[in-house]
Amino acid sequence: MATAVALIVATGEIVPFTIALLVMAIVVEYAACRDHWLGERWIVALTADFAVFLLSYLVTRPSGMPEGYAAAPATLVIAIQIALLSIYLGSTVYRTLIHDLTITTFEIGQVVVAFLISIGGALEVTRRATAASTVVGLFSILSGTACYLVAFGFLERRAGRQRNLYTYTSFGLALVLTACYVLASGAMLVAIWSVIAVAAMWAGERVNRTSLRMHAAAYLVAGGIAAGLAGFGYDRLLGPAMPWVAPQAGISIVTAAAAVCYALARNTVGKAVRIPSATIAAVLCWGVLGLAAGLTGSMEASIVATVRTALLCALAIAFAWAARRWDRRELTWLVYPIMILGAFKLLVEDFRQGRAATLCLSLVFYGGALILIPRLVRSRVARRQRQEVETPVQ
Repeated sequence: MATAVALIVATGEIVPFTIALLVMAIVVEYAACRDHWLGERWIVALTADFAVFLLSYLVTRPSGMPEGYAAAPATLVIAIQIALLSIYLGSTVYRTLIHDLTITTFEIGQVVVAFLISIGGALEVTRRATAASTVVGLFSILSGTACYLVAFGFLERRAGRQRNLYTYTSFGLALVLTACYVLASGAMLVAIWSVIAVAAMWAGERVNRTSLRMHAAAYLVAGGIAAGLAGFGYDRLLGPAMPWVAPQAGISIVTAAAAVCYALARNTVGKAVRIPSATIAAVLCWGVLGLAAGLTGSMEASIVATVRTALLCALAIAFAWAARRWDRRELTWLVYPIMILGAFKLLVEDFRQGRAATLCLSLVFYGGALILIPRLVRSRVARRQRQEVETPVQ
């Protein structure tokens, strides 16, 4: 390993010696699949990672390859990057599926590092401008789909392999997100992630898998980031008043997808199940607030500030009531962040731009919400306690 790295520096021929290191990695990983040389895997993996990373860095330098280093074709570099990931994905799959072993910390870490170096380097080399980026995207979507199929088709049925299950589903999530990012952009990317989120939530509810619910929330958050939902909501709630402008298609798509996902989330028993539901509700809340606040853009600034405060207070009260009415405890997790946001908004907007009458209304709305919300929350808690007491009797 040390000799190969030294020859890379001494000769400037980075491609052949990197390929030689990958061949060594193949041999060592084959031995690991036969339960030999397990303790030496990290030495070869670390050296191969370094060589491929160095190759990717040198090829993507703005000034090109440094003097003394031989040129490397982009297609060959991408093939080397994908080979690195394929070697360690293949050995990990063989050991965890064929040998039915629990995935090790080394294998998790190495696959993550290989993924970052290979996919990240390939994206930098292609710069999403050539057909090679399509190859990267197709490789990612096929690998991600295979990870999901392996996880829910085989590992789910095996007792005592929860670590393998969660690892494969996490790899599938990362690969599918990457594939969609490479192959699509703009509203199309938001739509794809939103559709996957709805499908994951439906499947999670149908087979009662918390991991699929978590992935639905992750795809939805990714769609919100791609659509610019955070900036959209901030501008409409805390930004200066401006004439109403129709939101971009991505905002409407991800908000509608959040509404569908939350409607599908029927099972909310346990904190682990409520976390994705709360995340989806937060995305829905932010989208609805932004869309509703945008309708007030043509009004006077002081009136706009009061209407925005009223929207925040009304949504917090609605969440507290819905949590009591349908026992959606995750909604109460969002009530107090909304009220904190409302307090911040009072300080930075209402007190600065409001007139006496509008500021008085803002304080009435906020004070009324502070009085009403704790009562709704306490009544929900008391109702749940009564149900817990009555259940054994029944």
